[in-house]
Amino acid sequence: MHRDLAPEQKVEEITKLNRDMMVKDTFSEAGSPNQNPSEALGVKPLKLGTEMIINRTGAPPSFWPWIVRYIAGVNNHCASPMLNWKTPISQHHGYTPDISAYLQFQFWERIWYRSDEKYPDSKEKPGHWLGVADHVGDLLTYYIYDPDTKRILARSVIRTADPKRDAIPNLHYEPSEIDDDDNIIPEVEDETSNATQPRRSPCIQEQYKQNLVNMLKYSKLALATCLLISSIEIPCISSYQSSNISAIPTVDNVIEEKLPTFKTPQSQSINHIKMQLQYVNAIEDAKDDDWSFIPQ
Repeated sequence: MHRDLAPEQKVEEITKLNRDMMVKDTFSEAGSPNQNPSEALGVKPLKLGTEMIINRTGAPPSFWPWIVRYIAGVNNHCASPMLNWKTPISQHHGYTPDISAYLQFQFWERIWYRSDEKYPDSKEKPGHWLGVADHVGDLLTYYIYDPDTKRILARSVIRTADPKRDAIPNLHYEPSEIDDDDNIIPEVEDETSNATQPRRSPCIQEQYKQNLVNMLKYSKLALATCLLISSIEIPCISSYQSSNISAIPTVDNVIEEKLPTFKTPQSQSINHIKMQLQYVNAIEDAKDDDWSFIPQ
């Protein structure tokens, strides 16, 4: 076994194991990596490939072990002239490997993966593709990085989030929520832990506000209808002359005039509707950047 003079490779355990296996130990000269062909044919291509992927994908340098693993996996699935145009897997195991798993995504590609969030939260969460999970699940199971929990997960139900590949966006998340910094220390997946709940985006709050405004319109109409049916003093619309069409009472006028004097066994329900109207009226008058009245 020819290798360099790294101290971790000259420990007594490795030396004893090589003696037991009758393996000869040889070392390269200090400061002469060219004497070790493994450096030029194996380690150097991995280092160059790691640098290239970091530059082209923007992956954090702390993920270099996963990049090396990805490059090694690609090389094991590619034919080599040194092996008479066979793949390393075919040469070692005797079968032709399937490259489908490596054609679906690129390293550090933004993806959406299926999560276990409860209804009505989104069932998708953002992540980054790290490579193929060779020993977990089926052939199309992948390792992904979850920026929310900072963990490495193995998942098979994923889809791309790259807009250049015509990905359907998930507006439940803001773009900033799937951006990551360079100082990342990923953790191993823990199936017993619970993922944190994602925060709501402004578009969700805007939709929530619009739903409340729509509720205001229907609540006003329902209240005015109740008052018109219960009061015999309100004239029918047909009694108004076409020349005086402006005198027809509006929904707001009916509520303003008849609600203070309206007393029936359903008065408690009417008062409840009135309180709702006061709450939703505040929403109509609120500024766009004022969300103090909306529950988080």
